[in-house]
Amino acid sequence: MKGSNIRGRVTEKTFYRFIIEVVEEYGGSGVSEIRFNSEPDIVFDFLDIKWLMPVKIGEDNKTIKDNFISYCRHRRESGINSGILLFLPKEARSISPEDETLRRFIRRKKVTALIDTELLQDGIRDTLPEIFEFIIEEMQKKTIKPYPLGLIINLLRQHIEDMMKEITLTESDILRIITNLDLFLGIGAEELLEKKKEESIRFLSSYIILSQLLFLRFYSEAHPEIMQGFTKPTKEQLRKIFERIKDINYRPIYEIDILDSIPEEYVSSAFELIQGLRIERQIYEIPGRLFHELMPKKIRKMLAAFYTRPQAAEILANLVIEKPNDIVFDPACGSGTILTSLYRRKRELFDGERNPHRQFCEEEIFGCDIMPFAVHLSGANLASLDVSETIDRTQIILGDSLKLSLGKALIPGIASIFLPTEEMAYKRTGEEYIVKPKEVDVIAMNPPFTKVERGIHKYIDMTRFKKNCGGEVGLWGHFIILAHEFLKERGLLGAILPINFLRGRESNKVREFIFSNYSPLFILKPTFNYGFTEWTEYRDIILVARKGKKKNYDVKFCLIRKDISKLSKEEIRDITEAIKVGKQHKFLDMRSFSCDEIKQHFCNLMWFCGISNFEHRDILIAFLEKFNLKKFPNGYFKEGFRPVPKGVSSFLFITRDNIR
Repeated sequence: MKGSNIRGRVTEKTFYRFIIEVVEEYGGSGVSEIRFNSEPDIVFDFLDIKWLMPVKIGEDNKTIKDNFISYCRHRRESGINSGILLFLPKEARSISPEDETLRRFIRRKKVTALIDTELLQDGIRDTLPEIFEFIIEEMQKKTIKPYPLGLIINLLRQHIEDMMKEITLTESDILRIITNLDLFLGIGAEELLEKKKEESIRFLSSYIILSQLLFLRFYSEAHPEIMQGFTKPTKEQLRKIFERIKDINYRPIYEIDILDSIPEEYVSSAFELIQGLRIERQIYEIPGRLFHELMPKKIRKMLAAFYTRPQAAEILANLVIEKPNDIVFDPACGSGTILTSLYRRKRELFDGERNPHRQFCEEEIFGCDIMPFAVHLSGANLASLDVSETIDRTQIILGDSLKLSLGKALIPGIASIFLPTEEMAYKRTGEEYIVKPKEVDVIAMNPPFTKVERGIHKYIDMTRFKKNCGGEVGLWGHFIILAHEFLKERGLLGAILPINFLRGRESNKVREFIFSNYSPLFILKPTFNYGFTEWTEYRDIILVARKGKKKNYDVKFCLIRKDISKLSKEEIRDITEAIKVGKQHKFLDMRSFSCDEIKQHFCNLMWFCGISNFEHRDILIAFLEKFNLKKFPNGYFKEGFRPVPKGVSSFLFITRDNIR
């Protein structure tokens, strides 16, 4: 009753009266309750709009995601198209159920709110009065504001994790996703227990379904006629829509059909979540990022071989794309992160009036990967970058890249080249066309770092390039020689490589090959991160080199002095421009060294960049010169020495000065 204290257990409904007080103070009217699936929501008029306001206790991602999906269904069935979803902190359940205590809690305690209107979508955490102040201020601007990308990613990741628990896969399902389980595990970044192997494949399956629904949302926003007759997101209706899109020749995206592996409720919920988030408003940000962002932490290391950190891909693209019509190729395209970054950079440089999307996807961007799921992801990511322009084909090939050769006719998309017998591919109109890998202007790649000791030769023939790269180097060395065959003279090679490219016996032949056939321009090393490839077990660098040997040249060694994952687009653009023109930047430490200096330390190029800044290098070199040491005597430092039985007290630790 109004004005009386409430007895018993505190629930969401306990707070309704005090929430309504705030609503009315800010001009809300016509306040009432409406039930959906037996759960009451508050309904009110505010700013000439009718609003739904579901209230839940709990601010964790699962609570927010599940109730956002429920809200989306209620919104559709009620016809009320705006809402404020309130999530109270967990402590709400344990407060004293007295009027003043409850009123004070609602007015002073910060809560999470998801705001959903035609123009304004946002997620904020503040007191309820401040939330209403925020809504009034933002609604006056009358500009479109999408949900923050971080919120979208958190909710989609939660749904992926929920789906992973329910998915059931047959052996044939697994083979549609990965070519060969042993090969998949061999390329992967670590040896795994059986449980992690299963979780990795469950993630890939869940992500494939999600990416198919994402592309459907992107495409249907530009081509609403594709949804004709669609009434409810059942698997039966979704499969019909998928078939329609396949007929337009987006076959690589929908060829892998595992709808039956996931319970109906989870597929339907994924559709509702994507629709409700209006994810198309972030269409230019999402392709190439989601695979990396949505991956559960416990399997990230396993799948590190199949994706590149998005910021690293942007750095690479900014350094290697010189013209908007550059023809590019990634022979280990994985999830398509590098390809989408190359596309974006080409688009930034394009100044024509016509739409270049078809030209880019059908003629100028090539990719290859040995895993079906990678071909699916790359094709979906590229096609999603501009769904207003329907493309006839993509140039993403399923097969063993190390078997590729110039001029061999191949079938793009889901078409194996292990035993190539077909030379013709077909447009959606039925016309024949031939795809022949050709010389390109740019090779950009993050090849698998898999070591020979992992037994990868049992699944991939590593004899073709052995003469040039040696028998000890991992797969990445073979991809370097492959790239050489496809790159035009004066073309640019950009590659993320393990740091042992710079030193040691096993990589010596590859190092010699690069410095004999190329003019290396830049070598980048991160100083705040283990590498450009996140969660891998190897440190790495970026190498950019121009094909063709010059007699005299300088190599710029560049140290990135900020956490790669926190670099903004503007900072990446400024850093890469500074590298190209030789200008210092606050997040960059850079020095140039002549080819003569390189030759003197060719067996260990870490001499030039094995530090966190060049000031430290100067100190170390001065130390060596002071004692007339050109190098430390063999055995002077012990690596990997175990501090037993004496313990660490007799060890000398040399660390960074983090105080300054």
